Amino acid sequence: MSGQRYYGWLDTETGPLFSCLHRPAQDGCDIGVVLCCPLGHEYTHSHSTLVAMGDKLAAAGFPCLRFDYHGTGDSAGDSSQPDRVETWLANIGTAVAKLKATANVGKVCLLGLRMGATLAALYTEKTNADYLILWNPCTRGDAFVRDMQIMDQYHGGAEDNAEFMEFGGFVTTRETLSRYREINLAKTQFGATQNNLIIHKTGAPASSRLLQGLTERSRPAQQVTLPGYAEMMQQPQFSIVANSVIDYCCDWLDKQSAKSPPSETVPVEVATAAPMPDNEGVETIITFGDSGSLFGVLNRPLESSTLTRQSDSIFVISNTGAAHHVGPNRLHVELCRRLARAGLASFRFDLGNLGDSARNQPANLNHPYPPHALQDLKAAIDCLRENCGYRRFIVGGLCSGANVAFHGSLALTDTAISRAILINPLIFYWESGLSLATPQRQQQQIEKKYYAQSARSLGKWLKLFKGQVNIKALSGFLFKQAYLSVSALMSTWLEILRLKPPSRLGRDLARLESLRRPLDLLVSDSDPGYNIFLAEGRTRAKKSLKTQFVTAQFIANADHTFTTLGSRNDLIQRVLERVNT
Repeated sequence: MSGQRYYGWLDTETGPLFSCLHRPAQDGCDIGVVLCCPLGHEYTHSHSTLVAMGDKLAAAGFPCLRFDYHGTGDSAGDSSQPDRVETWLANIGTAVAKLKATANVGKVCLLGLRMGATLAALYTEKTNADYLILWNPCTRGDAFVRDMQIMDQYHGGAEDNAEFMEFGGFVTTRETLSRYREINLAKTQFGATQNNLIIHKTGAPASSRLLQGLTERSRPAQQVTLPGYAEMMQQPQFSIVANSVIDYCCDWLDKQSAKSPPSETVPVEVATAAPMPDNEGVETIITFGDSGSLFGVLNRPLESSTLTRQSDSIFVISNTGAAHHVGPNRLHVELCRRLARAGLASFRFDLGNLGDSARNQPANLNHPYPPHALQDLKAAIDCLRENCGYRRFIVGGLCSGANVAFHGSLALTDTAISRAILINPLIFYWESGLSLATPQRQQQQIEKKYYAQSARSLGKWLKLFKGQVNIKALSGFLFKQAYLSVSALMSTWLEILRLKPPSRLGRDLARLESLRRPLDLLVSDSDPGYNIFLAEGRTRAKKSLKTQFVTAQFIANADHTFTTLGSRNDLIQRVLERVNT
């Protein structure tokens, strides 16, 4: 049995919530599932598994509603607003009501992952649910806060002030942190009335206190340890769908369900467009491409916006790495809504093997440089031109998204692309076999920066004189840098004397200039993108910068994906300036 996805917005008092109903081809199961997603970076990393979970549940006959809490993902609002936990619990109630109203089910199972599991459990403290599946729940809020602090240290420390802290690129208010610390599921009167399942990750101790508490409250329950969690929670480009957990959940629900003869489903009516609060545009969910398999969100400015661009212009952005269309740290959503305030439309979308465009777990699932990237970009632009009336396109992207924007400007010659904005580009030409962890050019720049900083440190020199430095590694680096410097100098002079053809990037820059499609480089001060551009573009890159056909701006105190609020705001302001050029 296959299923279909129905994307839409759920109406709430605080603003619209993004949702996706995974609907079976036929009705017959009396149980529907509401997926309660995790928060922060855990949501970004597990997104492909959650999409696959919805598809597989629908294929097994169980309608499944997946949604974003208020202030997260594509939903309205932001995490700086008050009463986060209570608002998210109310969002679960909205999702439950919507599922019952549209999916022809009498019973609901809440299936939550990490803090999503914790919220699902807290929801049952005051409101009955029929079934509850808790996948690696955060049993204590103070432990969850400690996990976020570890993430903060991993990123070298984030911004914090009297009102908020920021962990791994996600803002959390002091009020929300206090509310987290109050959570202790072992002391909470939670539990579904029909059956409860607790899924632990491999290597984690089973929580006997949770199971005991459910049993004491006469709530039938069981717990199981399953593999797949650690592999799912890797960086998005390495994340592996936890099929073992998905299959177990489908089998478990099948045993709970009272099947009735299958009947044809009635098409679901959903609201695909919704105005965002605070003058942040009207967002419309669009499926496009072959058989509507690709997914994107169009943001049109409200009529009250002060237009700073022609109404037929639009900014188009694809994925950053393998993160789905909301972007790392929700950057794409924030950017598109700020553009709407300034009067410019935008379209954020998923490439065919990523995010909500991924279907049936393709072989290249989560690969950030798929061979069909240009085809997907062309499909997005064709849809926006033919169905939405846009005529002028500004393409942009971060990291792998910059690669898509760059090659789109080169290849889509029949499209009115006015400029490309490349944010922290790392690879201008992807080749099979290149590392997705740290590309060679990036590693060279990292080593160069490390040794340059070391050369300015008295302590490092003292270690050298004391014989406490790896001389072999240092000698290898110096030899490699000397070789690269001499090679670059020779190549430059050979190009000037026309004894050597321009580099590939140099030729492509000349082609872009002939097409009158300028480039803007926005680069973090700690990122190697600008140096990579110079090294690969050689004489043509320098000439393009001198004539300002290519502009370069540097963003201070920013890492590769702008995990601090200040750096994100700085980046967004730079993009606003470039689109208004």
